[in-house]
Amino acid sequence: MQITRHPPVKTSLEPSNHPYLTGPWTPLHEEVDVAELPVIEGAIPLDIDGIYLRNTENQVHQPLGRHHPFDGDSMIHQVNISGGTASYRNRFVRTHCFEAEQIAG
Repeated sequence: MQITRHPPVKTSLEPSNHPYLTGPWTPLHEEVDVAELPVIEGAIPLDIDGIYLRNTENQVHQPLGRHHPFDGDSMIHQVNISGGTASYRNRFVRTHCFEAEQIAG
């Protein structure tokens, strides 16, 4: 398994025990590429060939008021399955506003 890490985004998010900022909702601030994910059990059938995309919210900045999971920036997760192997990558949706926030810090 080869992991390529990209520089983390700038974040103002403070540690929290809020239920939408912990566990499976813990924000990711790093984009990665992971080649050849390990198969824990069995094998990936060779005839499966495709891409699974998932769009999630991903909190980058401290909420101005009450936190809601839809307030986060968008991150796309991709699992590519081909030739009996799977790979993963994630990317922020880099809108004009997202880029402006990153420049401003």
